[in-house]
Amino acid sequence: MKRILMIAFSDIKNDPRVYRHINFIKDYYKVVAIGYKNPEISGVDFIKTEIREESIFDKFERAFFLKIKEYEKYYWDKYDFTNVFRELKNEMFDLIIANDIDTLPLAFKIKGKAKVVFDAHEYFPKEFEESLYWRFFFQKYKEYLCKKYIPQVDVMITVGDRIAKEYFINYGIRPFVISNAANYIDSLLPVDNRRSGIIKFVHFGYALESRKIELMIRTFKLLDKSYELYLYLKPQSNRYYEKIKKMVKVTENVFLFDPIPYAEVIKTMNVYDLGFYILPTNNFNNANALPNKIFEFIQARLGIISGPSPEISNLVKKYGLGLITEDFTPEAAANVINKINYEDVWQFKNNAHKFAYELSAEKNKLEYLKIIENII
Repeated sequence: MKRILMIAFSDIKNDPRVYRHINFIKDYYKVVAIGYKNPEISGVDFIKTEIREESIFDKFERAFFLKIKEYEKYYWDKYDFTNVFRELKNEMFDLIIANDIDTLPLAFKIKGKAKVVFDAHEYFPKEFEESLYWRFFFQKYKEYLCKKYIPQVDVMITVGDRIAKEYFINYGIRPFVISNAANYIDSLLPVDNRRSGIIKFVHFGYALESRKIELMIRTFKLLDKSYELYLYLKPQSNRYYEKIKKMVKVTENVFLFDPIPYAEVIKTMNVYDLGFYILPTNNFNNANALPNKIFEFIQARLGIISGPSPEISNLVKKYGLGLITEDFTPEAAANVINKINYEDVWQFKNNAHKFAYELSAEKNKLEYLKIIENII
């Protein structure tokens, strides 16, 4: 059996794209995964890696490496690969799948005769371009990694057409596009809440400051109590999460819950009516996002209310899944929501059900396996 090494610097079990792709290939190839936490997938071996703990001195040293453009020193000082090198000392692979740009130096260090597939979940040279701190310390580093390593990969995959085009323009490689579509769930039906008198919105994900969760909360301050928003958020910054908690506390029709395991997300959302997603275009990736949660809304058989992000807007309009706001302000979102009636919501939910299979990971699986088969 051919052997594949999957590298992802993440908690793989809660990294939907990587977890899904491992399950695509595990029945056809022997898979070994490198990451921060074990994905706990039957038949898949796991090797743990981690970021080294850093003292104040280490932080200053790494910042110094970045500013004098010693990017390789920064990289190999940041990550602790001791366990990886020990476990893989006598191992050989036919293919390495490297998720996100930071895994590529490791992939090429250990590749031997293996081919390398690079799966870019973002456009990394502009990953957090809205942050002065990130631009000052990390933008040139990310550009260096892309310029050095992307031309060496055998195949590249990414998440959407616009990001694929940007990589081709700047690095000369044309990626395959594999969307973040969620697995098809055939056991769910749309839940008819038309008699409840309340239209219930839901949003889940990381409480990242760049995602401007407060805009969604402010939207519901402009709406009456017949509209409710339910938030399932995973804190990333205590300061920002506390801000969100305070806003929710004084907004009667917004409710905040602890995060739930990824495996439970879609079934949990099924009881609601509309997925809500307002992501301001404060950087290139946000402007061109077609994220996991849009497809998870669909599998949950929900309608969708979204800001005018081009990739999301095209999908929602093409399949009649919901409505798009004029801009990313709370006022624009509230204006759209105020025009929705219960029959509209029921139509959106039924369209999500109608196209749930077409917009699921099952079609992506065939394309993904074809890419792997052709290169391996």
